[in-house]
Amino acid sequence: MSSVYKEVARMVRAGYRREQIAEALGVSEAAVNSARRYANTLGMDLPRFPRKYPTTLAAELSNQQACAALHAEAKIRGVSPGRLAGRILTAVLKDNLVTAVLDE
Repeated sequence: MSSVYKEVARMVRAGYRREQIAEALGVSEAAVNSARRYANTLGMDLPRFPRKYPTTLAAELSNQQACAALHAEAKIRGVSPGRLAGRILTAVLKDNLVTAVLDE
């Protein structure tokens, strides 16, 4: 096993995310995925990478109406509720809208 594969395995076990490993090693995220899968074929049993946005995010919303609206909007856009929630959060933070959104 090459040193890149070994380093990917080490970083996966240490809890680094796919994009962090790719950046640190100067390879693509696809190459990191491939290295993780290859290591698993050799019996290393490396964990899967965590999702960027939890798939249960919409289910964890305390407001049932907000949850239903998020699901509906996600369906219209053809994305998961978690992905849409991540996009919304990113837009709110990027455009400095937290105060505007949370003002009651």
